[in-house]
Amino acid sequence: MNRYPKGRRFSGSFRDSCLVVAENVYGQKGVWAYESFAFINQNYFDGRLPWPQIVWALTEHGGCVAWASASHDKSKPPVITLHPSLLRGSEKKRPWGIDARWLGPSLAFDTLLHECMHAHIDYNLGGQTGRTSHDCERWTRQVNRIAKLMGFEGIHAGRTKCVRVPDRNAPRTVRGKFATTVVRKTLGNIPFRAVASFPQGLREHLGLAAAYYSMQKLPDGVPRLTDY
Repeated sequence: MNRYPKGRRFSGSFRDSCLVVAENVYGQKGVWAYESFAFINQNYFDGRLPWPQIVWALTEHGGCVAWASASHDKSKPPVITLHPSLLRGSEKKRPWGIDARWLGPSLAFDTLLHECMHAHIDYNLGGQTGRTSHDCERWTRQVNRIAKLMGFEGIHAGRTKCVRVPDRNAPRTVRGKFATTVVRKTLGNIPFRAVASFPQGLREHLGLAAAYYSMQKLPDGVPRLTDY
């Protein structure tokens, strides 16, 4: 059985070149990233994802844990950049605001899945439609769809919306009513942070992240990464 089924876009020679570079430049983690991509593509996207170039490198200023970039006309493959510190290369106690003990293959897999969702929206669904790439109807639909595939029940991700709410700290109006203020609220049953950083953020919201990531759990069928 082919571990790397061909995607529906871009040449086989590009795919083969990516695998050669992954093995020779990044070693086991490079191979594992493409094995994980193949699993994600088949199990969550029905094999529809375009074949990407997966790079292990610093993101801009090291500020992002990962990044997916797409060419403007989608004529070139997506590039997914994964920060090397995802695999415990950080000297900080809380890199990116998370516990350093979570770093490892489990978090790297969820991060790759997150970036694959962006690639799917950009290349297969027509791109971002909302205020941001996460505050977007297409993104929330993907969160809801994939959350169910991952075994999360009762999850409803929603976009945000500006609404007026009473401001009980402000002086009453001349008619004795509460003044109002505009706030942005999530139209769903999970916080927007959980939506924007899915699936990691959802695991955190549900109180599952510490055990899941510290034990380096992976979905059944994803190869284990031992040398990192």
